[in-house]
Amino acid sequence: MYLTGDAKLWWRTRLSDNASANRDKIETWDILKKELKDQFLPCNTSWLARESLQKLRHVGTVRDYVKEFSSLMLDVRDMPEEDKLFNFLLGLQTWAQTELRRQGVKDLSSAIATADRLVDFRVAHSSDLEKKKKDSGKEKEKSGKGGRMESLRKRSTRSDHRMRDCPKRGKLNALVAEADDDEG
Repeated sequence: MYLTGDAKLWWRTRLSDNASANRDKIETWDILKKELKDQFLPCNTSWLARESLQKLRHVGTVRDYVKEFSSLMLDVRDMPEEDKLFNFLLGLQTWAQTELRRQGVKDLSSAIATADRLVDFRVAHSSDLEKKKKDSGKEKEKSGKGGRMESLRKRSTRSDHRMRDCPKRGKLNALVAEADDDEG
């Protein structure tokens, strides 16, 4: 058995105390689990987990939310299935809640499975979209007359995209030939 930190210290102390205090030895896995829980878990673990469930919100990906929710549910005992589903839906973003209700989930396991299949999307802020539009306009101004040809050449020299491996090589060759005819 490999214990570290406080658990290792507790175990060594427990072994030395067994002999002097005439305590029963820990001989089974169930007894060890009970002793470890009594020693290290707070007595109100379930209460703290329920409190954390109330505060849990879906801010990242759905998968991250599902992982965090499932982790907290391991510490909660004796919660009715309906309350589990309610707490799960409560923390989700509105679009995800709506989609799960639309699909008619009735229990926690189907809600989690359905949520895992949802595709995360984020609405881009309008300022980001305006910035992209402005930036693309600047590139066209810089490239000038031969902008299309320049971008093709830049693409063909990038190290992550080799022309010999390009599935659209024929189209690219036709575009290059057409551009050469226009210039010449």
